[in-house]
Amino acid sequence: MAAEGPEAPASPGHGGSERCRCPPSSRPPQLQRSQRRPPPPSPRSPPRLRSPPPPVPAEEPPPSYPMDFERFWLAAQSNPHDFTAWTELLQFVEQENHLLAARKAFDAFFSHYPYCYGYWKKYADMERRFECARETEEVLGGGDRPHCPHYGGVWGSPGDLRCF
Repeated sequence: MAAEGPEAPASPGHGGSERCRCPPSSRPPQLQRSQRRPPPPSPRSPPRLRSPPPPVPAEEPPPSYPMDFERFWLAAQSNPHDFTAWTELLQFVEQENHLLAARKAFDAFFSHYPYCYGYWKKYADMERRFECARETEEVLGGGDRPHCPHYGGVWGSPGDLRCF
């Protein structure tokens, strides 16, 4: 028989585990399953697909105005002191009976000529024809945001709105 030297430990490392070869003091504590990092993707695994971004809400398209509105609008805007251009614009929107175009035209007109009371009445009449009671009162000054200056002196009390 051969000479036997000191016997080597049956299991290197600590605790008798064959797989662990590190000294007992330098081994990191066991990580819980939830704390473990996922393994890096292998070159054969398919790439992770991201979900598509949520759809962006579409902006509302600008309102469409009657044909030739732009022509009258630009004539009035190019020279705001041309009263005839404004009256032609207002006459056009009244004939077309287009409420959005009329609101745009009348509001712009009154920013330059706020004391043309006959046009305030035309504006209110148009709102009334479209059965917009709240807007009619606002145009003549009976609402939260009165438009017409000196409403009471010209038209009477807000209760008279139903009469015209």
